[in-house]
Amino acid sequence: MVRRRKFRIFVIIDDFLKRIMAYHMDFSIPGQKVLEVFENSIKLFSRPRVFRTDNDSEFRYEPFNLFLSQGRINHEFIDKGKPYQNGFSEGFNSRFSDECLKRIDFLSLDEIKSSIQGWFKWYNYQRPHSVINYKILAEFYLRSY
Repeated sequence: MVRRRKFRIFVIIDDFLKRIMAYHMDFSIPGQKVLEVFENSIKLFSRPRVFRTDNDSEFRYEPFNLFLSQGRINHEFIDKGKPYQNGFSEGFNSRFSDECLKRIDFLSLDEIKSSIQGWFKWYNYQRPHSVINYKILAEFYLRSY
């Protein structure tokens, strides 16, 4: 919450590479913005085979789902109340909360955004990950190609 308003963060994570591919932060993230962020992620990296999300309205946005189907991207919705169906993302959200969000109380909006962006860069380029034998994602990413 920022000044009593809910602050939203949309993060696209590659389940295999464990890498943050794209993100967007704002007080509201409508379906059109989700589509824009997703399209930019594909331009920078590649098209995923599967995109797994919860059932929030921004992921049910018709043009977004049309884009996915035309791009042959399978959109998997997790069942309501079953976060374990998206285990890696739930684990990421927990680490993100513990390592970043819990430390940014009482900052200005710009400071919050800057802190989150810094954490995302640290996560991708400096943080060792137990799932890949405590290697840094950037090193793992380069070796996987």
